[in-house]
Amino acid sequence: MEPGEEHGPAGARRELDGGHRGRPAPLALWIHGESPGVGLVSEWALRQQLEEIYRGQGAAVPPAAAAQFLRDIPAETGLLLARGEGQYGFIHLTFEEYLAAVGIAALGQVDLQPVTAFLGQHVGDPVWREASLLTVGYLGIVQRRPLAAGEVAAALASERPGPPGEAVTLAGEAVLDAWPDGVTATCKETVVAALVETMQDMAVPPTLRRRAGLALGRLGWQPDDLDTFVPVEPGRFLYGDTREERIISHRYWIARYPVTNAQYARFMADGGYDNERWWSKEGWAWRQGADTDLELIEAKSLRDLYATILELRPLDKRNRPFFWDDPDLCNPIFPVVGVSWYEAQAYGNWLHSGPQAVSWPAAAANPSRPATGCACRPNRNGSVPPEASMAASIPGSASSMPPTPTWPRRRARAWEQPLSVPILAAPACRCVGHERQRLGVDRVRWSGREPLFTLRRCILCR
Repeated sequence: MEPGEEHGPAGARRELDGGHRGRPAPLALWIHGESPGVGLVSEWALRQQLEEIYRGQGAAVPPAAAAQFLRDIPAETGLLLARGEGQYGFIHLTFEEYLAAVGIAALGQVDLQPVTAFLGQHVGDPVWREASLLTVGYLGIVQRRPLAAGEVAAALASERPGPPGEAVTLAGEAVLDAWPDGVTATCKETVVAALVETMQDMAVPPTLRRRAGLALGRLGWQPDDLDTFVPVEPGRFLYGDTREERIISHRYWIARYPVTNAQYARFMADGGYDNERWWSKEGWAWRQGADTDLELIEAKSLRDLYATILELRPLDKRNRPFFWDDPDLCNPIFPVVGVSWYEAQAYGNWLHSGPQAVSWPAAAANPSRPATGCACRPNRNGSVPPEASMAASIPGSASSMPPTPTWPRRRARAWEQPLSVPILAAPACRCVGHERQRLGVDRVRWSGREPLFTLRRCILCR
């Protein structure tokens, strides 16, 4: 075979399959490091690098092979093109990142330590994030080496090179991309444990803790005590934004966390939107498409706002929360948002088929216990289920329900809402756990009654 013969049109196409003999992969890896974020190199530098690659692969005449490559690849594939006077680059950054990932994976043909070491050197560098994720996916899915991909991801989660939280979050997102076929269950368990630790680590920046939480939710993780209720004793508490001191005279029970999408999904899976039993008369009429009386809202600006909101919820959008299909707002472990008062009431009635669920404003403000979520009164006979049995008595609790579908979603804070008006939420998280501020106020106002509850902590900080 003459030098460069294997680089004819058919050979050029074969190389793009990502095999270990392919030249585009090491070339893309070099360009990605040589011109980060830009991807343009001079023709002279490109030719020199190609000659070095061919020399390392044993080509008889590296300059001739490099020249043949530059003639065939642009003409036959269009991936590597002349981009201006004397400059070359891949047609799109996506191709460059993918082929760079192939080049990184090729470092681990015998031993995966070079792959882990290379990725570790670039942890926290946004230029290398996508290539790093693609490396794990390429190993596990394209090469069908889930053990190898799992070993790389688990090593990043265990060794944790780079700034705090970066390596673990990267490993979590890589496992999320590759699961279930591209990594092993053992790897997933290792990475999930590291993500939980990272999510709750106050030394990790809030943005990374949020990313760790997002990955955990989409990987199906939930707190072991998600369905646990805790007691709140009678006593004084500070009510509302004005911090007015009030007294609650009776003991009650409250959920440890705000209602999550995973918990609300149980209500939906149990046919909650189609069972009139759980809905009030007005709520079922709303569910069937009736208009909502907005005259209870005194402020015209607020009334007009909710009139606009209601126009976005015709009958065909009243069978799920308003933001249920929003990819940014429906992570399973984050609080459900976009529910109307009627929907919240129906969920509470459904939940009441286990413990009797209501809500009280003292929940988060009780000085003796920083509790969160939705309160629980004693049953009609005066008894209250012990904490250990509360979760088991909740319809469709984690012990009896199949895993909830996972969606990407960020946490949110709800606005104060009058009766009969949909509860919408502004995406935000200022949790006391990582920013020393409240997660927010989640209130529904009954006519002449107290707001329902105040949220003080989130799952990410617990």
